[in-house]
Amino acid sequence: MAEAKAEPPIAEGDLVELKGLTGARHLNGRRGRAVKYVKKDKRWAIRLESTGEVVKAKIANIEMLGAQILDGTPTERDTSISLDFSVGDRVECLNYHTIGVSGPKFEAGTVAKHWHREESWPRGLYAAYLVQLDNGVRLHCKNSKSYIRNTDMPPVTTQFKVGG
Repeated sequence: MAEAKAEPPIAEGDLVELKGLTGARHLNGRRGRAVKYVKKDKRWAIRLESTGEVVKAKIANIEMLGAQILDGTPTERDTSISLDFSVGDRVECLNYHTIGVSGPKFEAGTVAKHWHREESWPRGLYAAYLVQLDNGVRLHCKNSKSYIRNTDMPPVTTQFKVGG
């Protein structure tokens, strides 16, 4: 039964689409963000993109739209949302640059900035985090446990020998 696996693979902040609803058919096809899993209702709370309204849906009525996020496309609009990681925090981010090469993988880095946006992005869209990976790559990371997490990896240090 679908209810038995109600928590993952969806995580808070993930982009989803509602489907197969019978009691609220008008919501089928609507996109939103997973807000939290409500255990007592065995449903996910979803904030609809179009209205901001929060609705509850069974896992069977939710389709993940994660592919749009893996390419670094900014997805967040509300910069008043509090973020879990501070500038300077050590984190691991899903490196979307590795898709098609070795597959997406988490890599260690440091949060460099909150609510970053590039001039080329559509107006009003932001990346929750700008992360500088230890290998020098900069990633735009969304505010979701599926894409950014805490790490115990120490920062990379560099030493130069000067003189003889």
